[in-house]
Amino acid sequence: MSIGDPSKGQVFCYLKYRASFYEILELQNFPFDRQILHIDVSSFRPTKELTFAPFPRRRNKIFGMPISLWDIMSTEDPEKSTRICGGWCMPRSTVRDPQPTIVVPEKDLQTAADDLTYPRASFEIAVERRCEYYLWNVILVVWATVGMSYTIYSIDPADVADRMAITTTLLLTLVAFKFTFVADMPKKAYLTWMDKYLVVAFIIVVLQAAEVFWSAHLAKKHPDSPYLDLLEWWSQVGLYGSWTAFHAFLFFFYRLLYPSWEKVKKNQRLQVVL
Repeated sequence: MSIGDPSKGQVFCYLKYRASFYEILELQNFPFDRQILHIDVSSFRPTKELTFAPFPRRRNKIFGMPISLWDIMSTEDPEKSTRICGGWCMPRSTVRDPQPTIVVPEKDLQTAADDLTYPRASFEIAVERRCEYYLWNVILVVWATVGMSYTIYSIDPADVADRMAITTTLLLTLVAFKFTFVADMPKKAYLTWMDKYLVVAFIIVVLQAAEVFWSAHLAKKHPDSPYLDLLEWWSQVGLYGSWTAFHAFLFFFYRLLYPSWEKVKKNQRLQVVL
């Protein structure tokens, strides 16, 4: 506690609280998602008795918290943030003194039912998920698993049993793998980016099973048909060529999959818990 202005009876009181908060996350782009976390602080004492004021010359300690899967950005201009030690991000212009806390001016405070105004401070934290864990432990494994089914083209199309055995085994492998990391996946009523990615992987393997069936049918009924080679070629180039090209783009330009901060600010709503 310190005295601000003795002539006016002004006193500064500094208090430290520990609290737990939660935020409803928008996870359509998971694991390439960005979030804006909100904290709204108010007082039961009206402004005529108490007002909030920024702590002068004090750095915000939110940037020193060890959160391994998130990067903390600047809510003023997150696109110009730079990564520093520990994987954290701060704006280049405010690395020395970041101030994400905003004390609402008294003139902007709403009058309550008792005709009094109460002090309020808003705190926003812009965070960006670090997707490297999912790139190396999920996406890379799924790409390799689906890519291994490309080996069926070294087997004669008429040998449907061996080809279908490989395809079925890899499909079951994808199902088993999904169950191993289901705890790391958010459970939402809508499909996230990762959910859609896994659905596409399943569809590719199922399409390959259908291609094995039709290739075997053509090989037995019409062994000299030109459509057999055409079907095999389009399956290799269309399915696995596009599958591999997409992953090459993904690993080099995955930053493009993050939504813009303008879109994040527009879509995310402040969740108030009373």
